[in-house]
Amino acid sequence: MRAGPLLLLFFAASSVTFTQELDGCFPGDATTPDRLSVYLLCENGIGLRRGDAGLWEPVRIAGGARVRAAHFVTTDRGFVAGDSGLVLGTSDGGKTWHRFEVGTRENLTAVQAVGDKIWVAGFGGVVLHSDDNGGTWKPQHTFTTRPVESLYFLDENRGWAAGWSGLLLRTTDGGNSWQQLNLPGVWEALSSIRFRDAQNGWVVGMYGMMLRTRDGGATWQRQPVPTKSWLTSLDFSPDGTAWIAAEYHLLRSDDGGETWQSLPHDGAMAVTRVVATRDSVFAFGPGFMLSRSGGESAWLRTNLDELVQSADSSMPSPDKPAVQTSGDRS
Repeated sequence: MRAGPLLLLFFAASSVTFTQELDGCFPGDATTPDRLSVYLLCENGIGLRRGDAGLWEPVRIAGGARVRAAHFVTTDRGFVAGDSGLVLGTSDGGKTWHRFEVGTRENLTAVQAVGDKIWVAGFGGVVLHSDDNGGTWKPQHTFTTRPVESLYFLDENRGWAAGWSGLLLRTTDGGNSWQQLNLPGVWEALSSIRFRDAQNGWVVGMYGMMLRTRDGGATWQRQPVPTKSWLTSLDFSPDGTAWIAAEYHLLRSDDGGETWQSLPHDGAMAVTRVVATRDSVFAFGPGFMLSRSGGESAWLRTNLDELVQSADSSMPSPDKPAVQTSGDRS
């Protein structure tokens, strides 16, 4: 079990002062708006965008703070959040960004949008909401100071927030009111929450913690997984296959999240983010990407730093060729 070193890395990364000169790509978040395109955002504000043709091109986010979370509603429209109250939006796929003044300087670790409604959340139990596409922002009362790590909204009313020390919040009115759920015996940090549909949801976290609901979140039960690693990211592919980033393993479920198998990878560092498209799955760790397509059994490894270094000095021009990795076969 390697949760100890990763735990130290997590808290060290949470406390350092961020500078835009941070070397390399430490994945902040990864998201897919249409199960074809993928956006990877590195903590230093440099990222990658993979289009439906399988090409990767660099994206630069000139926000001046550490980037922690991203959500793209469409291939063009997306939002990122990060330290010191950073919230940025783009309407052209990341070519240009607009900064929103959200009224906090807390570090923000989660963002999600449904239509014109946007939520961001982070340290201190902060949840902020805009119902006009970022024009104005209001705080939502969570009655906790525990950091929120993950947001998930089924629609503009039904949403969830998960975080440190077993924090699990629920809203049925778009966050006008949040209810904290009582989870006896759950003390682990919860890192990622996802629902497959309105009834079936999962939340995962430290030491192999997985909670499962089959009744829309009314009740939650622990679900066994074949590892005690830190589960940091969860995603479902369109065919129902589920994936979890679990440090030096990836967990896969072929039955909709009922049972899980552990797939080791040969990365020297832990994977922290996973995202599934229609034909591939991508797992990201510090400076590297693992990709696997179709019925392939082997993971293809790509050096992220080589891909993003062209974005280190300036945004690419529209006519600059995209970058294609050896791991893309679409």
